[in-house]
Amino acid sequence: MENASKALIIAAEVLIGVMVLTLGVYLYVSFSQTANEVVEKTAEQQLIQFNTQYTVYEDRDNLTIYDVINVINLAKENNIDIENNESDIRFI
Repeated sequence: MENASKALIIAAEVLIGVMVLTLGVYLYVSFSQTANEVVEKTAEQQLIQFNTQYTVYEDRDNLTIYDVINVINLAKENNIDIENNESDIRFI
């Protein structure tokens, strides 16, 4: 009878251990998915912010030469920045 109670206690401990491990794996997967979503949204916001610099000039009917020069200079500056530090802007 004593062995049976010890066996039940050991079985309960194993069951509790498996439940704790399962909970840990579930939380890890859940948190990693949330972190990935945050990273994706941040990258998307960076891309939108980068593209907004150029889309300002899209809908204009009358572009002046100054607008064209500004866009060219902006493109040159962005190219230099991207070449020097590739980690600032991540394209999706």
